[in-house]
Amino acid sequence: MAVSCLLFLAVNLMSLNSRAADMSASDERISENVKDAIKKDPRLSFQGHEVKVTAQNGNVILQGHVASQTERRTLAAKAASIAGRGHVVNQMTASPERTLP
Repeated sequence: MAVSCLLFLAVNLMSLNSRAADMSASDERISENVKDAIKKDPRLSFQGHEVKVTAQNGNVILQGHVASQTERRTLAAKAASIAGRGHVVNQMTASPERTLP
């Protein structure tokens, strides 16, 4: 009985490790796809191209400072188109919009 319990625990632990590795690989793919999409967009400012992109548990995290609120929204939308709506954590800050006097 003790051997079967240990075997059960070992099999479940291997399964958890496998799922964690799959999630990590999936997060890496998502992160790289978002980074590629950002690099290919010529409309973004230098700051927009330098945003830090990470993925964790299927969620994309965007960090850094961008040129405007518009650019902030554009980057978040770009990430959402890849990771899915509701899977983007937008931690970017933006310079204030400039208005003409």
